[in-house]
Amino acid sequence: MDDEILRYRSALAYNREVFLIEHGELIKVFSDVDSNFGSLIEPPRTLRDCSGHSYVSLIPFVSLLQRQSRAAFEAFAGYQSYQGWVLLRPGIEALLIIGKWTEDPANATIWKDRHQNRKAYQKVYQGKALSRSSRSF
Repeated sequence: MDDEILRYRSALAYNREVFLIEHGELIKVFSDVDSNFGSLIEPPRTLRDCSGHSYVSLIPFVSLLQRQSRAAFEAFAGYQSYQGWVLLRPGIEALLIIGKWTEDPANATIWKDRHQNRKAYQKVYQGKALSRSSRSF
């Protein structure tokens, strides 16, 4: 086989099959985790803050985490760990953004205006300030 793309795709398919044989239980565990995303969407769909505002705008971030988790798992199953982590990172960042927005709704405005007011954005969304977002709704 002279075609590099076909060789690469063949290796990916082989790696996925080996993963299935050697780690089939992890596929079941991930499937169980993935099935919980529907219940994660329920609170932002139905809850209101003390002012009566909906959390529905957070649902795309939960969906982003699910999509990125699925893509990352596929990369991990193909023994491509670097690609897996690169794919998973936006999903993790989405969760951190949810934390910032539920922590203080003004943070959503800072995020929206991040191109106009870079300093305010960096103060809230970088480094330790972002990692402190742990409050849930």
